[in-house]
Amino acid sequence: METSATSRPCRKATPNTQRSIFRKKSQQPAVLIQVYEGERPFARDKAMIGRFLLELPRGSESERGQEVVVIFSMDKKGNLSFQAQCAKHKEKFAVPGTKQRFSGERVNQLIDDARRNKAEDDKRLRPVLSRNQLENYAHWLMADMGSGLNKPAEAKKRLKDKAAATLEWLKANPDADMKDIEDKKSDLETAELATGKSFEETSENTSSNRNVKRLD
Repeated sequence: METSATSRPCRKATPNTQRSIFRKKSQQPAVLIQVYEGERPFARDKAMIGRFLLELPRGSESERGQEVVVIFSMDKKGNLSFQAQCAKHKEKFAVPGTKQRFSGERVNQLIDDARRNKAEDDKRLRPVLSRNQLENYAHWLMADMGSGLNKPAEAKKRLKDKAAATLEWLKANPDADMKDIEDKKSDLETAELATGKSFEETSENTSSNRNVKRLD
């Protein structure tokens, strides 16, 4: 899965620092951090200015949902620095301010281009964001149902299987439209609510049985 975040909005004063947080998948070996410059939301419409790889914890250190923290900084001279960290694993990347990137004229052209294409970009972006939200939601449910919480095994398995099936559907349908994605999210939310009710009923029955034993 690819995710992105704006490190520094255009025209923002310097120096400045911004922090973004992502969550790793289970058994994910590494994260590739790619840095782009541009005004439009998709990488293909930007210019790459650097990238680096962050190795992620493995074995007993590795947990699904661990935070990957990416910190961006720019000083008054225009020097860029990026730092990515997950648990004790850390990597850094820097772009000196002396490196030629975009002139002031080119920046203005990029801003104008982004304004002209905003409606079309927004239309393309909506299903991408919805897709990422659904994928993150499904991964979160699988991690939650796979934890050691005291919940009925059968109900946990049903919801975990539903989340896994949703992820498989996303893989098989890379060009799914907004309606289909929203329908899948609604189905998953309904399944989560039903599972929650099952947990509550089991808890109430257990409590009731304990009270009966005390009365006896």
